[in-house]
Amino acid sequence: LVIDEAQNLSAPLLDEIRALSEMEAGRRLLQIVLVGQPELRSRLRAPEMQKIAQRVTTVCELRPLNREGVGGYVAHRLAAVGGARDRVEFSSQALDLVFRGSAGIARLVNRICDRALLYGYLERTSQIGRTHVGRALHDLEIAPLQFGAPIATPEPAVAPAVANTDSRRTAPS
Repeated sequence: LVIDEAQNLSAPLLDEIRALSEMEAGRRLLQIVLVGQPELRSRLRAPEMQKIAQRVTTVCELRPLNREGVGGYVAHRLAAVGGARDRVEFSSQALDLVFRGSAGIARLVNRICDRALLYGYLERTSQIGRTHVGRALHDLEIAPLQFGAPIATPEPAVAPAVANTDSRRTAPS
């Protein structure tokens, strides 16, 4: 059983999950994985959570990626959805900006890249550059940091409006 965003579970529900973990007939019937934000670890340290905390056998933490990790992560995500270098690619400068904007946090890397890919699609380009990422950061209201100071990001381009080319007009009724 995998439970995501477990930091949001109520104390009674966590206790019910603990009870599920105790239902063993000489062997483990259910393995439970709690996935959550750092607040989950804090919650499990509370005195009323001692019974469930005692059953935790492994704790893993996803730390922020370094610059090389961000590049590898983006390449892997693109490959997983069928992207190839001849189809779409982030420039090195774009990945630098993704790293600085996300601080290596995978969830933010995903959001920034998704928006930058949208801008690349609108421009019908396979090369995602610094400008695309800058626009994405602006849209997401993320100020990339370099040596503790914000970097200016380009103003977002206005997405092209779809013009109504239907010349037929209907008469007012």
